[in-house]
Amino acid sequence: MKLLPIFLALFLVSPADAQSLDEMMQVGFFHALEEGTVVQGELSQGLPETLATDYLEREKFVPFDLFREAPRAPLAVQVFFNGEPVNARDMHKVFAEAFLAHIPGNTRITESLDAHGRAVWHYPLNTAVVHFVTLKNRDTSMSNIFELRIAKKVEDRRWAFGVYRPQDGQLRLQHYGGFLQNQFTVLPPEGKPIEVRLKHIPLNSCKNCHARTSAARYQYPSFEETGPCEFTPPNPHVRASWAPAFERAHGFSPFAQ
Repeated sequence: MKLLPIFLALFLVSPADAQSLDEMMQVGFFHALEEGTVVQGELSQGLPETLATDYLEREKFVPFDLFREAPRAPLAVQVFFNGEPVNARDMHKVFAEAFLAHIPGNTRITESLDAHGRAVWHYPLNTAVVHFVTLKNRDTSMSNIFELRIAKKVEDRRWAFGVYRPQDGQLRLQHYGGFLQNQFTVLPPEGKPIEVRLKHIPLNSCKNCHARTSAARYQYPSFEETGPCEFTPPNPHVRASWAPAFERAHGFSPFAQ
């Protein structure tokens, strides 16, 4: 697998090339990620069909910082604001994102070294890592949640991957195939309304991307065992800032001494 098309599609698109972003994303990124995929029913097996909209607050998820500028997970493809194609760098006008993690009460992440001396983390069952994408919207008549993407350890050697979207006052697990078209209006904190037209990313792309671009791919002996991407040993922010914040919120250290 050559990663150059992936990186070109995600990070080297100039405003002048914005109209070709969809073609690059589909051919250079998502088509590449279709290799070795499993169906969405298997990907999300073990996840509940619905979550409360305050799930992250209720479970006291704690945010963590990423440590790499690239690769970054795409928010969507074929994105248009008021009919104009959008460069990835301008997505912040409408979207905000956060990365959070949680482990169950009184459990610990343990660490060992592999044969090459690299740190390997062993996550407790029901560890959950979330990419939370919201809308910068002052229109209170609609939810400001765009997507809640989750990877959760549901078995000893398997993580379930799923995407939730708001529906009927709760978050519902998605089961669509391919790209999902969407159109809506956002009232940003400042300025005029923005008409947004886009396609949600394929549901299998999260796990496939993790398997190929994680800084700790060595942690996962096989594609089936793929887990977190940035919530891994190479990210210094997890121990330096996330762990102390988690301990303050939950009253116990998330890492075994």
